Amino acid sequence: MAAGKQFLYQKLAEQIAGQIQSGVYESGQKLPSINTLRKTLNKSVSTVYRAYVELEFMGLIDARPKSGYYVKTRSPLKVDPEPSVSMPVYSAEKDISDYADEIRFAIKQPAFVPLGQATLSPDLLPQKIISKITKAISPRKMQELLCYGRIPGDSKLRQSLAGRMTGIVDRVSPDQIVVTNGCMEAVSISLMAVTKPGDTIAVESPTYFGYMQVLKELKLSIVEIPTHPDQGIAPECFARIVDQHPVKACLLIPNFQNPQGYLMPDDSKRRLVLMAADRGIPLIEDDVYSELYHGSGRPSLLKSFDEQDITITCSSFSKTLCPGFRLGWVVADQEMLERIKKIKFSISMVTSSLPQHILGEFLENNRYDRHLRGLRTRVKNQVLAVAGAVKQYFPKGTSFRLPQGGFVLWIRLPRNTNGLRLYRDALARGITVLPGFLCSYSHNYKRYIRINCGFPFDSNIRNAIEWLGRLAAAQTSGG
Repeated sequence: MAAGKQFLYQKLAEQIAGQIQSGVYESGQKLPSINTLRKTLNKSVSTVYRAYVELEFMGLIDARPKSGYYVKTRSPLKVDPEPSVSMPVYSAEKDISDYADEIRFAIKQPAFVPLGQATLSPDLLPQKIISKITKAISPRKMQELLCYGRIPGDSKLRQSLAGRMTGIVDRVSPDQIVVTNGCMEAVSISLMAVTKPGDTIAVESPTYFGYMQVLKELKLSIVEIPTHPDQGIAPECFARIVDQHPVKACLLIPNFQNPQGYLMPDDSKRRLVLMAADRGIPLIEDDVYSELYHGSGRPSLLKSFDEQDITITCSSFSKTLCPGFRLGWVVADQEMLERIKKIKFSISMVTSSLPQHILGEFLENNRYDRHLRGLRTRVKNQVLAVAGAVKQYFPKGTSFRLPQGGFVLWIRLPRNTNGLRLYRDALARGITVLPGFLCSYSHNYKRYIRINCGFPFDSNIRNAIEWLGRLAAAQTSGG
């Protein structure tokens, strides 16, 4: 079902789910009867009934015979009572896993249940609007778009991107933005602008596993900085690590970090930026998840607190809009941007003009904001549904913390359970997950897996999570 083609009962179910999550309906509270909602909302009995059935399937409500529908009484899903802080490891020579390429290939296979790759379902993308914009391109404009564009990117798109940073970062102009082929190119060229082969880079532990290949190819050494699963890097810890090692730059995901989902507090961001500035250490922030907040508003950036232009912000549309377009961008000061543009030209010259034009048009008339409002609700509901299923089906000793944004779930398995073995057992049943050891250069997280919540929670997803729980339980019992 394409985006924008939801049935009425699904829209109603999502509306009620949002009311449950926001506390309008509390745990154990009786919901309005089908007949009451029918009259209040001017919906058919069938629509209201199917919405309640959908909410039952999502695990949010219970049907009680001869009584009605009630918000399901559930214990809190945040089941890590004592959050553990990860331990740093310094690695002068990177031990890149032999499994990385195999796992990266496996989690992208369309025939498998997509719990491994952090991506959205095509059903959540605005296919109809994108198609309409594409069809409206005149032959003359298409002729122009089929030629090479400018190195910085489409001026209209960069204008829109600069506008979207209003209130988040002061003094950002379109001239401070370079459009790239996705966020990974943005991160890569930013790293090349501030380092040379053999330099040491500080990263979070755990971190996004996709950085592994990039840092290997750039011949950079790594020092890992420990993180708190709710708040990320402690500034004092950052200072201690960079004072002990010859760190030339720091690569971070401060907002809804992949894989942990945490949000760094503003005070921590401010102090970290000051400490980095005092030491002359550039900060590269990957900001692909900021628009997918589960709370009340878009979070600040590290760049929001940067008065000395040491921060380079990288982002993309891949997690919210069009992963196949591979459109990202870099925001930096003018001097740094000149270096970035030269590196960009040497690697890929320019970014494709046609996707830039389409997204430049899409960002007009509040289309993107309307899309994001619906997407945030659906993604948050999906995360809660997956988390509820994990709690229901995984063995005792499993723990996780609800992410504060984004759509991945970082799960610690019980003792004597191995994430790589679970990945292999699941793959044999057509299910993909990401084994946690890939998210650390020291491979510390062998008891962890990362699960994608970017697809609508249906029977296929529920059955896959139930199977994962069985496979994990078999390991704990020595099976």
